[in-house]
Amino acid sequence: MKNLQTQRGISLLEVLITVAVIGILTAVIAYSFISFKNTQLLSVARDQVVSIVIKAKSETLASKNSMSYGVHFENIKVVLFTGPTYSATAVDNQVYVFDSKVSMSSIVLTGGGNEILFDRLTGFVTQNGNVIVSLISDTSKQKSITISKTGIIAYN
Repeated sequence: MKNLQTQRGISLLEVLITVAVIGILTAVIAYSFISFKNTQLLSVARDQVVSIVIKAKSETLASKNSMSYGVHFENIKVVLFTGPTYSATAVDNQVYVFDSKVSMSSIVLTGGGNEILFDRLTGFVTQNGNVIVSLISDTSKQKSITISKTGIIAYN
């Protein structure tokens, strides 16, 4: 009868399998984390746009400084402005820049252009429509914001 020796230590194959399993788990966790972070960035950008539009409407209806307020949309930022027209050099503009991974991929307002202005008496907007915020790396990941003629905001 043969004398069987018990193995001691870890074989190279066991080490390779362990490293492979750890690598796969790390990749899955990293992908999930990045996906979650991008979704959060997109939601923050959408909430920022909604908040700015609501602020413009509120300040207009309150007749703050006896002025009307509007929102100017650009690919990488949104600007809250005072007065009947947008001026990029106005000192009272409030500029909100998106994270570098997010942009406004679509601005579709009635009559064209890229800004809305609220009426001081009614809160209605001069142009209504839809704006879409999306990830730069994957434009299929997007959030839509719709502004009705009455100034009501709907979003997903």
